Amino acid sequence: MSETNHLGHAKRPNELLAAYTQRFPNAHRDIDEMRMEMRGVSAPDWPDWCYAPITCSQAAIANHLGVCVTHLGASSPFAVMDATAFAALAAWRKTRGVYTFDPTVYQEVCETPLDGQLPCDLLLRMPEWCVYLPTPNMSILGGSIHGCFVHLEHDVNNQRAELRLLFDVGCDDYQLFYPVPIHLGNWTLAEAHDRANMVIAASQGPLGMLRMPDEPAIKQAIATATKAVVNLVLFLCSQASDISGRQGRPGNPTPTKTRKGFKVFAAQQTREWLVGARMGSALRKAQSLRDGAAELTERNGPRPHIRRAHWHTYRTGPRICGGQRIPSTERQAQLRWLHPTLVRVCDEDRLTTVVYPIT
Repeated sequence: MSETNHLGHAKRPNELLAAYTQRFPNAHRDIDEMRMEMRGVSAPDWPDWCYAPITCSQAAIANHLGVCVTHLGASSPFAVMDATAFAALAAWRKTRGVYTFDPTVYQEVCETPLDGQLPCDLLLRMPEWCVYLPTPNMSILGGSIHGCFVHLEHDVNNQRAELRLLFDVGCDDYQLFYPVPIHLGNWTLAEAHDRANMVIAASQGPLGMLRMPDEPAIKQAIATATKAVVNLVLFLCSQASDISGRQGRPGNPTPTKTRKGFKVFAAQQTREWLVGARMGSALRKAQSLRDGAAELTERNGPRPHIRRAHWHTYRTGPRICGGQRIPSTERQAQLRWLHPTLVRVCDEDRLTTVVYPIT
């Protein structure tokens, strides 16, 4: 299956970026100034994995409206949520990366259980400050969830790291976002997902403000989509070698020195990435054996089956230092997605060998 068959999802996020840039024409400039000139000086500092906290976007929107940022919520019922959306779009604007998954890998990864002792800090390894994930086959009450902006947030008030999901649930006539914050900390990803579900259940609807009919069904759809997207992001963080595109490798831009100081320029065009192409091809070849695999086993033995995909954490680095054993919790965690595996297939000659180059 060719790469071009999987790509072509850049139109939607670019239209959203253009719409918000037109509404708040100076907000990008204000956020850039806060990030490059005020960060750690007249404004709190934040980690490099966060492009700019949502508070910067709130200040930029308040400046556009001509109000004090502390009065932003009172000045306009949607101003705070506009700032939430703009924070994701501002971060995405710097790289404009659209990550389209191979269809087979997409389905398997979305359905992978979020269980086990998966540490939250695995999500701090995103390839870019913000990514856009097309979400085919996701819907709310018959309407499509077109995609999801995903970025990392640093809450300057409590120094907490968050994975922020911004679901695009609008249509051609309007933009409607459903934000989901996932608090990261000294707990597992399963616990973080459970906490996110509680936030979704307590929210008032899309954008945290709108009351809509069939609200329980909407929240259930968002909760299901949240688990799937977290799995997709985990794949991006752990399987960098299976991300391909014409632009080389994904990554955040480095600041460029100008006459006015250093500046991070916005991407001039969308960068489309295909995720899981090699693995998807191997999975399809393996799954094609499933229907006829029964004849390959002993008549009285268990039927061949595919062991479900799951996440597995490996600890890397030295085990002993200075004669002392290093606890496994202090060694670096490397996450791997273990794809579905054929079990009880005796005729291995009928399996296709797939070679992965190692660099």
